[in-house]
Amino acid sequence: MLQGEYHAALLAEPVMSKVMDSKETKIIYDIQSLYKEVTGYDTYPQAAIFVSNKALSTKLEAIIEVINKIDSSIASFNEDPIDLQLLSDKVDFKGLGFDDVVLLSEAYERIALDFVSGNECVDEVRHFLELFDIEYRDTMYVK
Repeated sequence: MLQGEYHAALLAEPVMSKVMDSKETKIIYDIQSLYKEVTGYDTYPQAAIFVSNKALSTKLEAIIEVINKIDSSIASFNEDPIDLQLLSDKVDFKGLGFDDVVLLSEAYERIALDFVSGNECVDEVRHFLELFDIEYRDTMYVK
């Protein structure tokens, strides 16, 4: 799209904001809104933290500490996305393709990032997997 080779694309945030900032574009469909309209669920799972059973039994405290840090960081950014700018001295945003961390913080609201424990979203995950004919079993997550 940036080179003008394509006139439409399915993009996720924050890449979408980068393209919109560089080129005259508009959002035609918001997949998140369409998903809610069709399924009734506010969102769909896009990422997960996977931990081996061995690590759970040998490094549980460290895993819980990392998960708590991720959860509190997401909560902080959701409260004030400008906090992302404070990370610019610790994170190589340019290496991630974002020369301007301000653009990233402005796009953050549309990223719709939220931390949800696996046992709090069982129905959402089950429904999402069924869309791809993947059988969901209760042994697929730690309760």
